[in-house]
Amino acid sequence: MDEKTLKKYSRNALIGSFASMLTAGLATMMYSVSLSMIKKDLALNSAQAGSLSTWTFLGQMIGGMVAGYIADRVGRKKVLIVDVILATVAVFLTSLANSYSVFAVLRLITGVGLGGCYYIASILIGEFVSTDKRGFMSGVATSVWNFGYVIVCVISALVLPSIGWRACFRICALPILMVFFMIFCMK
Repeated sequence: MDEKTLKKYSRNALIGSFASMLTAGLATMMYSVSLSMIKKDLALNSAQAGSLSTWTFLGQMIGGMVAGYIADRVGRKKVLIVDVILATVAVFLTSLANSYSVFAVLRLITGVGLGGCYYIASILIGEFVSTDKRGFMSGVATSVWNFGYVIVCVISALVLPSIGWRACFRICALPILMVFFMIFCMK
């Protein structure tokens, strides 16, 4: 593989990694900023509302382990695409949840997708970025997760009170559009 082709693959792997990290940031933070509205809308007690984040983190743990195992067998690109789809579809479906149980199951599924997004994105950076830029790009990718937090905070400040948590969750599912880039442009 020539240097120009390698740079293209590296750039596209970074973009795909960034998209998956953005997905994770959006999906994680939207729950946090809208929890009081969710609690009221679904008539949750404090224990139920607090436990919903536990389901997400449990899913992330499972998703990271499973995604890593499967990626070694079928390829990282495929697993990353499936994880972004899984996370964003689960985030969208969460906007339709009408009970604690449904919300909890969807947060678990969201977490499985996010766990894969995070770990596979990190692996791709390690594989496709040259050693002299790897540390910086890993830091940038992790910062993209935080950029998702910032986007959610802006959304919550501007439109959460007027459009509600359900519409905001739907907005946070938009990174699914990056799947087309991942399918056609990533190695």
